[in-house]
Amino acid sequence: MEDGPWERVHMQSESLALDGIRGTYPDTDLENSDTLAGMPESWCLALRIRHSVRDPVPDSPEAVFTLKSNARECLSLTDTVDSLACRICTDDMEQPICLVMPWKDGTGMGSIFSNDCTECVINVTYRPYHVTLHAGGVLMDEDWPLGDFCKKTAMAVAFHDSVVLSANLAGISEKAEREPDVIERFTGPADNWRPNGHNTGVGDCMPWFHEGRFHLFYLFDRRGHKSKYGLGAHQWAHISSTDLKTWEIHPMAIAIDSQWEGSICTGSVFSDKGIHYAFYAVRMSDGSAAKLSCATSTDGIRFTKTHRYFTLKAPYEPASARDPFVFKDESGVFHMLVTTSIANERGEYDGCLAHLVSSDLMEWGQKEPYLIEAGDSQPECCDLFEMNGWHYLIYSLYGTGRYRMSHSLFGPWVKPENDIIDRVRYRVPKTATFTGGRRLAVGFVTATPEAYAGKAVFRELVQGEDGTLTTRPVYEMLPQHQPNGISKENVPTPSEQQAE
Repeated sequence: MEDGPWERVHMQSESLALDGIRGTYPDTDLENSDTLAGMPESWCLALRIRHSVRDPVPDSPEAVFTLKSNARECLSLTDTVDSLACRICTDDMEQPICLVMPWKDGTGMGSIFSNDCTECVINVTYRPYHVTLHAGGVLMDEDWPLGDFCKKTAMAVAFHDSVVLSANLAGISEKAEREPDVIERFTGPADNWRPNGHNTGVGDCMPWFHEGRFHLFYLFDRRGHKSKYGLGAHQWAHISSTDLKTWEIHPMAIAIDSQWEGSICTGSVFSDKGIHYAFYAVRMSDGSAAKLSCATSTDGIRFTKTHRYFTLKAPYEPASARDPFVFKDESGVFHMLVTTSIANERGEYDGCLAHLVSSDLMEWGQKEPYLIEAGDSQPECCDLFEMNGWHYLIYSLYGTGRYRMSHSLFGPWVKPENDIIDRVRYRVPKTATFTGGRRLAVGFVTATPEAYAGKAVFRELVQGEDGTLTTRPVYEMLPQHQPNGISKENVPTPSEQQAE
């Protein structure tokens, strides 16, 4: 060990060799220190660190580990009393992405350190399309970069030996390891549920019912739509249940695996001839026309991207195209409805549901719009179903779920006096059938009106004699959780609901 606060260690991998740093922090001349000759495209940095929960930590961030290239800080770990933050810069972006790990609470996993002074292994894993921060093997934060991580330039490395006890840097495979079909199980209501994490939330929900199992696909969100420089970087997360009480958490159904994918947007699942099709749109990182595509599965758990893409053409506006919903008419023709806008005679744009048709679910042709919503509000996250002779079209305007009614699959659509699904703050609900001929809606609620993503909220649709819809809590979710103060006694059982 050299004199001063820098510890001389070795980081080794098949492609890298690092001798560490000598000098005095924070005035070390990093350009003249030991260097890292180059970075692999994908890598993992493992640090064994010490953090004291008793000794005071500076309120202002203090760097404990840095990588610099040509005096530019490419990676840094900073320590405060509340958290450890990892900032990573790429060649193409001026602003870094920042991964944060709270030292205690707020993660859904309890405190990281419970003793007065203890140690933990921190892993920063970088792939060109995904960066993660783990502590003790638990995922704490993640983001999705744009650009290259200085992989062709030499790096100067420095760390503080009172915090960083050892370090190892190794090249890794570009693809992550395959996860099991069921990652975790939990018992209890999924109503008012969100995934573990200090900055996670449930975004747009896409329920699907198949062979007795209720699946909830949803947009997994971090930072309230601010990941990947504000693009969202959403992916299709997935939980399922047969009784709405015991739930299984599955791997990401559709994940980002390329930098050009700014976000995997909302869509729908449709089954035909034993194949399950997950239709979605990709918000492009460069702002170009959104790409519509699908992934397929035979078990409803593992989906494989088809890598078949198409975009909307004029008069539809292509960049904002999203939320494809697919259904089949009585003649066997497949239809797709897509949220977007359409040019009007005034040279402006009205929100609409673009209409496309197909005979094979792969090749799609444009038709006249299925619905036009005059004004600049686009009808989002549409849903279409039939119940007792009525057809219902659900879509959201400015996030609030609304519905229209018709005796025909293609309208004309009637707006009821109260067209709101459940309440104004019930965001972008979509529906699926459930056991006993019931229909359940799933949306999300947020902590504040302007926020994106929060907790999943389940409601059961109730059809009135005149065809109008209201909602009520889901019976199976009440024994463990009583939303809105409603007791179990004043909610009908499933058998009583069918008798009404």
